[in-house]
Amino acid sequence: MSLILGGRRVGSPRTAAVTTQPVLRAPPFGRRRPVVSRLRDFDRALDECAMAPLAERERAAALARKLADERLGGAFWAPCAGLKPGAILLRPRGLSEGCAMLSAALARSSGEAIVISAPDTHWAASLRGPADVAGARLIPGERDPWSLVENARQVVAHADDPVAFHAAVIGRPVRWTGPRDLSGCGADALAQAFLLAGVAYRDPFSGEPCQAEDIAALLADWRRHLDRTRGVAVCVGIAPWKRQAVSDMLASPTGAPAMARRRRGLALARSSGGVAAGWATRLPNGFDVDAAQAGVVLARMEDGFLRSAGLGAGLVPPLSLTLDRLGAHYDPAVASELTRLLTSPAVRDPVLLARAERLIERLRDAAVGKYGQDRSAPFVRPDAARVVLVVGQVEDDASVRFGGGGVRGNLDLLARVRAIEPKATILYRPHPDVEAGHRRGGVPDHAVLTHADQVVRAPGLPSLAAAVDAVHVLTSLAGFEALLRGTPVVTHGHPFYAGWGLTTDLAAPSRGELGLPALVAGALILYPLYLDPKTRLPCPPEVLVDRLTQAPPPPGALARLRALQGRLAKSLETRG
Repeated sequence: MSLILGGRRVGSPRTAAVTTQPVLRAPPFGRRRPVVSRLRDFDRALDECAMAPLAERERAAALARKLADERLGGAFWAPCAGLKPGAILLRPRGLSEGCAMLSAALARSSGEAIVISAPDTHWAASLRGPADVAGARLIPGERDPWSLVENARQVVAHADDPVAFHAAVIGRPVRWTGPRDLSGCGADALAQAFLLAGVAYRDPFSGEPCQAEDIAALLADWRRHLDRTRGVAVCVGIAPWKRQAVSDMLASPTGAPAMARRRRGLALARSSGGVAAGWATRLPNGFDVDAAQAGVVLARMEDGFLRSAGLGAGLVPPLSLTLDRLGAHYDPAVASELTRLLTSPAVRDPVLLARAERLIERLRDAAVGKYGQDRSAPFVRPDAARVVLVVGQVEDDASVRFGGGGVRGNLDLLARVRAIEPKATILYRPHPDVEAGHRRGGVPDHAVLTHADQVVRAPGLPSLAAAVDAVHVLTSLAGFEALLRGTPVVTHGHPFYAGWGLTTDLAAPSRGELGLPALVAGALILYPLYLDPKTRLPCPPEVLVDRLTQAPPPPGALARLRALQGRLAKSLETRG
């Protein structure tokens, strides 16, 4: 069929083969295209949707409301359509049908704008001429389906088109085209066919079958991930050994960001209108000023709080990152995205808080901390009335420099703790990076023992924190890990978890009241980015915790060389 406009025949009889896709499908992450769903007896599900059991329709309707509230489903990651209110939206499946739909819409039109959404760009280009002649707007390629339907006065689509489902869910009128007319089916019945009866789901991390609700929850996590990484065009200051992990974590439907040096990085970000992400402690001097002058948004990157099964200083690539466009989370002088998140209503959502409580329980049970699972033997607590743990840090660490609260190194911290806890048995845990010979902050045991009663190098922090009566920290994440295990924490500096009423703070000011689940919801669920080491896909924290409980892979050649270098440095330091 062709379209006759102004005495002119426009278009051709070509049609296109169409493959209907499930409503709940996964976005691509660079070259990785995870599969989470496939159609199963979909035509039969549509034909029988009006007869679906009430309980299944109610379940499907609840899931459909969640999708509408969180704008999930279809190509939710695609650009927005930007429809003006009152438009008639056409969803043809080929050039011939596009011309027929346009002709019929013009015949029925009383002046409404007509918009043609043509997801297949191969034939959409041939529809440009007819659309221009008719004064219609053509949108080629995929678009966020909610942006297509939310302002539409009516949607004209096939019965198995997911965009028609999105329209029905939010109450937009649908004119059904093709051999199947679903005008007698309610939105709940359509949801039962599109989301439950006609689709099979698969967990992309385990490969096992799962429920539609599980995939909806994963897509919500992936949407947050994409929102946090949106616009990142280039990365600066990333060490070569961690570039692949960073690239995989920041990969988006349009690809992965470039890795570049200072000038080229700024030029790439400026030309693309994108964000420059830089490792916070490796940014070139003055880069933040140059970025501001160039009109480039700078996002500071750091290790996440569940990092990996091994030390960063040991050249083990990260499996978690934080990306903050406002400032480093460890700098108390700025209101970082983490700080704003922790004061927002988002961390008080009841569903999210319940998830955070389950995550806390999982971390406790699995003895997982920042550097993986603690597989050491249980700690034998000293026979004393009160036992406290003091956690050493890397003395030139950025969190110490910015948020140290005037404490002058690990020995000064120990002296302060002894003054506060004169009768306690004090255990001192050196930082593992320092112990491995990679970083500064080592204190000889004889100096430590002028204030402490014992130096403990094992077991890991999760086991230690659970065995003592209190943990004293400067800014160490060990204080956060102790909170997860129900151990009282005293902070001497300004860590992100201080000031919320959960810790005894000797330097940090009060920032309000926050429960532990809300802190975990912000710091471990909403704020960081996570990477599954097996599939190399972005993942929820729960998946990474499970991976960290598995046997870690043997260290690579670079990590082994780094370990040897650390042992040599430690040996020279001891001899000196």
